[in-house]
Amino acid sequence: MKNAIERRVDRLAALWNDAASDPGMRLFCWRCDLDEQRLLGIFTELEHEEVAQTPGSFIRLVSPFSTLQGYASVLATELAAQYEAGREDLRKDGLFAAWQPPDRMEEESPGQHLLRVADSLRAAYADTVQLLVLCLEPGTIADDAAWRRWVESLVQAEIPARLRFMVVDPIDSPRLAGLETERPDRVRLIEPRLDMPAALDELARSEGEEGPAKTFRIHLVTLANAAGKGNTRLVEQAGANGLAVARAEGWADQEVVVLMSLAAARLGAADFDGAAKGYREAVAAARRAGEGGHPAAAKLELSAGMGLGSALLAESRWPEAARIYEACVPLASKADDGMMVLESWRMAAHCHEQARADREAWRCGEHALAAGEALPADQRRSSTLPWVGQTMLRLLARYDGDTPQAVQVRRRLDGLLGPDWERALTPGEAAA
Repeated sequence: MKNAIERRVDRLAALWNDAASDPGMRLFCWRCDLDEQRLLGIFTELEHEEVAQTPGSFIRLVSPFSTLQGYASVLATELAAQYEAGREDLRKDGLFAAWQPPDRMEEESPGQHLLRVADSLRAAYADTVQLLVLCLEPGTIADDAAWRRWVESLVQAEIPARLRFMVVDPIDSPRLAGLETERPDRVRLIEPRLDMPAALDELARSEGEEGPAKTFRIHLVTLANAAGKGNTRLVEQAGANGLAVARAEGWADQEVVVLMSLAAARLGAADFDGAAKGYREAVAAARRAGEGGHPAAAKLELSAGMGLGSALLAESRWPEAARIYEACVPLASKADDGMMVLESWRMAAHCHEQARADREAWRCGEHALAAGEALPADQRRSSTLPWVGQTMLRLLARYDGDTPQAVQVRRRLDGLLGPDWERALTPGEAAA
């Protein structure tokens, strides 16, 4: 008998098969909440790995959407790079592995080239791939209006007969609302309505043997579901029950998890003082775990500290938040997490800037840049370094005579991220 999650994956497959049976459709827009979006990602990964319930072959493309003009070229590059990364595995499996992406022709637009590259890949595997589905999942979308215009232009393009596109639109703030009524001949809206809180609750209650571990898991899922529904009374009750189990069993790490979940729920309910209190308790619990020799204590304390910083930031308690973020730096270093070293310094710089403590903001910004320089190149490209540069240039812009320093900062960022690093910033945020 399939569990609650497996049944919902089957539902996604059924919804897809029904929608994709219309040969005229070219774009499938899934309107999902965050939990449904995560499960949809699992579904597409399973299909990609050939545990297939559908005739489509799915490829996920996650490059950020920065500009209307450059996105198609970015996608074509990512698609080719994904194939190159898997070429050796194809060879080992005895499969065709000689596909090469076609070059862009002189008269061809970036969008036309993307379609030709994708269809060329599909044609190379025509014996086994009935439909090639490109799942566009940009990690960030810098401009909602530009994203919609790009998707609208995609719908209007001459998409080859065996090529499909898939996007996810957040149910609470849809960017593509009404697109399916504007182009009903090309766009299909799919609303899965999976009731993921019920699925997680069922899974927690049905999986595993009776005992403290199962009881704890039920309390934690109850807490998360209650937070999603805004039921603060049940949040606190489930949190107290979970803490009682964790403390009785001596599960120091799980005590931190419950305290952080409570704090996050309070923060979501705009109970900023309660959230800060919960995160401080989580920090203290993580330190106790460290004293007991728990190997993940530094990471737990780091997570709790970053949460505390966010709670203080939400109340505009800038100096306190800056101190907390700076205190997270040694924890990130101890956990060997270079990305979080950068993020701790960046957030400290941001909070100092908001507090008008410009010297302190500049100091933390310099540390953030140094942390970025220590990251591998692939991690730098997905980091928050552009926002570090933005902060530092904004600080310099407050004073006369600092143009040479601004040039130096730009050169450092150009060297780390390339000359177009400011495109990662949302419109209006790019440093002057």
